[in-house]
Amino acid sequence: MKRILTWIARGGITAALVLLLVAFWPVSASAQSQHFDLSLAGSVPATITFQAPESVHRGAWASFSVSLDLSTPAALCEAVNPVMVYRLELEGAEIDPPGVYQIPLAGGMHQEAEWNVRLPDDGEYEGIWWVYVDHVASDGESVERQALFAKKFSIESPSILGLSSKWARWLGFAGILAGLMIEVLNIVCRVDRGR
Repeated sequence: MKRILTWIARGGITAALVLLLVAFWPVSASAQSQHFDLSLAGSVPATITFQAPESVHRGAWASFSVSLDLSTPAALCEAVNPVMVYRLELEGAEIDPPGVYQIPLAGGMHQEAEWNVRLPDDGEYEGIWWVYVDHVASDGESVERQALFAKKFSIESPSILGLSSKWARWLGFAGILAGLMIEVLNIVCRVDRGR
């Protein structure tokens, strides 16, 4: 009986450690990274970079980002008061912060917007990156929005043995705790029998 309990405890701990490793390990270490060249106001070259994981465990949080690099923002800022607007659409996902980023171009040659995204269900999600430029009039009241870029992307959300990553982690911790308790009880029983 003692050997059976020892094997159960050690097997449970091993299985729980494997489950925890899978739950904490990112599904895909590689990220989708795409670069696009465009021109703002017809003459200012810019590069947009989108970054997102290819897949994320169901229920886990992942980072999505978009960045804009300009070669000469001063020329664009003299003509208008541009405000870059970045939006991430991913139906069914929890996005933090919600909404859009609005960043004035006068701030410099590099801009970045980042979102944390959680996918609640298994499956493939379709999303769209949006980049706009708002031309703000000198009076500050009228705004003309120009869509610069829209890019579709997809991301996969697998589960872990049918569980979200949160529940897989809890099950892994519970398995380790149960295995350790069985091992300790087995040791206590051996000590008591030895007296």
